[in-house]
Amino acid sequence: MPGVLISDTNMEILRQAPDIPRAENPLHTPRERATYKVELNIMPRGGKSTQIVGRIAIMRSGSSTSGDMDEACFTCPRCKQLILPEYVQADLFSCPSCKLTADSENISEASVFVLTTENLAQLVMRYWLATGGDADIYLKRYKHSMQAAVTSLKEKDWRGYATKRRLAKEQKEVVIYPLKNLMRDNLSGADMGRRFLAFLKS
Repeated sequence: MPGVLISDTNMEILRQAPDIPRAENPLHTPRERATYKVELNIMPRGGKSTQIVGRIAIMRSGSSTSGDMDEACFTCPRCKQLILPEYVQADLFSCPSCKLTADSENISEASVFVLTTENLAQLVMRYWLATGGDADIYLKRYKHSMQAAVTSLKEKDWRGYATKRRLAKEQKEVVIYPLKNLMRDNLSGADMGRRFLAFLKS
């Protein structure tokens, strides 16, 4: 199921962004490794547009119990709280917050956004706070439109000098705001909204 569309005209949806139970001292407890990842996939802007188009999601970082694979977290359609992977089965999900049980097709692991850079920075901060400040931020900025990327992929694959895996990496730039830097900035009293804005503009 497609995620909720977040745009500049419905920014009130930020109050409904996913949430999870907080740690006792979520923003001040030293951590060696982030429990979550906030992932942004951003497509190139078209023409003179000032808005950014993409998708945002929260992933639980891989562990030995998950085979080191990242696991998608979901958003409850009723209470908007975060649903961890263990509450989602093949056909049904159960929200631990509001106790809603329904078809898994009614939940999504990501939301689509069409936002200015300033509003996107606020959205990223809201998602980061939803993890209790226990997440790395991954920004994946695609260099070409999806159609151009697919065309390029087919052409280069046909020439036989690169694998699809390598080509996929060529199509995007990845920037990371790691947890240790986030905690350092937060504990130093930095304006995190400004930090996230600078990160998006990097």
